[in-house]
Amino acid sequence: MKLDISEIVNFQELKPLLSLAINLQKICVRLGTWPIIYGSVAYSVHTNDWSNGVNDVDFLVKEALFDGLADAVSRDVPDAQCEITTYHSLKILKNSLKISFDSIEHYLKTASGEFTTVSIDGNELHLLNRISLLGCYQQGVETIPSKSEIYAAKANVLSLAIS
Repeated sequence: MKLDISEIVNFQELKPLLSLAINLQKICVRLGTWPIIYGSVAYSVHTNDWSNGVNDVDFLVKEALFDGLADAVSRDVPDAQCEITTYHSLKILKNSLKISFDSIEHYLKTASGEFTTVSIDGNELHLLNRISLLGCYQQGVETIPSKSEIYAAKANVLSLAIS
């Protein structure tokens, strides 16, 4: 699958966020793992619907990576702030940009975690595939009550895109 972000309507708006995501992905690879993009970016790619906007990039990684990743980001990404949360996530903030690394063990319990490789601005990244993303949203409906309505709507759209 090829994604050319220059064709996205709000390309200029997304470019700083995606550039930071690409840099953080390279740090992960250097640490020995390939993170998997999910959340709003994966949803928008799979549905070709960017109308809800993308305010952050969400990655899935093993939680054991959090400390090493936070250390590497603190050392290698100027002006970045890292916060390991109580809900199994590592948040990275740089100015107004937000990247989340979520525990694959907690956020993808019921889905397979299969991914597809996409190209963004000439860089290869892993993106959760449609079926796994659907499973992730279905799990979210059950486990995150504050977002269950939004996740149910996204799961419905994804299931229609799969069938």
